[in-house]
Amino acid sequence: MFLVLFGMSGIGKSTLARGLQQRSPKLFTRPRMLTTRPRRASDDDQEMEFLNPEEYLAIAAKGLMVDMRSPDGLAYYGYRNESEVEHVCPILLGSPYVFDRFLLLPGAVKVLLIGDPNLGLALRNETAEYREKREMINRELNDRFYGRSEFRGKCDLILQNEFVCQHEFVVKCERAVLECLR
Repeated sequence: MFLVLFGMSGIGKSTLARGLQQRSPKLFTRPRMLTTRPRRASDDDQEMEFLNPEEYLAIAAKGLMVDMRSPDGLAYYGYRNESEVEHVCPILLGSPYVFDRFLLLPGAVKVLLIGDPNLGLALRNETAEYREKREMINRELNDRFYGRSEFRGKCDLILQNEFVCQHEFVVKCERAVLECLR
């Protein structure tokens, strides 16, 4: 079983993943994501492994659990093929560009987080310039994927982040995910 989180930049995917793992470490685990994109101020080295493209491709050649190379080839994302721990659900941050790859994961629960990502970016104290850039990207993601009924119909859960209380959001999501995993 896998939990795959989708949503716009700033919507709370990493925050939710962190919260679920801290709240229920015997149930959820968080594999480190591999990426070739530039490091952001809000990135955590415990959660992401930054590689150059050659390093990524060498690891990918050995086999990845999920390879999320972006179609434009600008950045590669993926997760290592790690041995599964029985009764532990890995939490993955998904890319809508390769959504169909997540359909191949056995027992994958696909969760779309919705809400105002600008609130999340503001809470992370991102600069106005950065927020403006992400807003443009988020608009495109919403138009191409997240706002479309075809994409939403493939998700197992759609959860609203109100950005009011992080703890309440994590608890609400955990209940919904556990119900879906049964």
